Amino acid sequence: MIELKSKPAEREMVDLFSIDGTVYQMPVKVGAGMALGYMKMTRTHGQDAAMGWALENVLGTTAYDALTNCADLEVEDLEAIMKVVHDNVMGAVEAGKGKGPRG
Repeated sequence: MIELKSKPAEREMVDLFSIDGTVYQMPVKVGAGMALGYMKMTRTHGQDAAMGWALENVLGTTAYDALTNCADLEVEDLEAIMKVVHDNVMGAVEAGKGKGPRG
């Protein structure tokens, strides 16, 4: 049997973007549960909805709203942020590929 245990809520964070000098961060590593949620959202609501869900969950409401309200947000900048978030979320699954039940 695999026993799962909750870990402390404190996570290591990394700077992702800034708007007018305010820095917004994301977790260095997200749990595999986030990847499962992303895959479910993709399956049930499509890729765009899943990416929006992942962005808001990984960045948090404050950072997500800051992006939403940034009148000068360029497509290239949004795509770069989305790629980092996507790679972080799916990295939780990719890291475990090819390993046995407990690594």
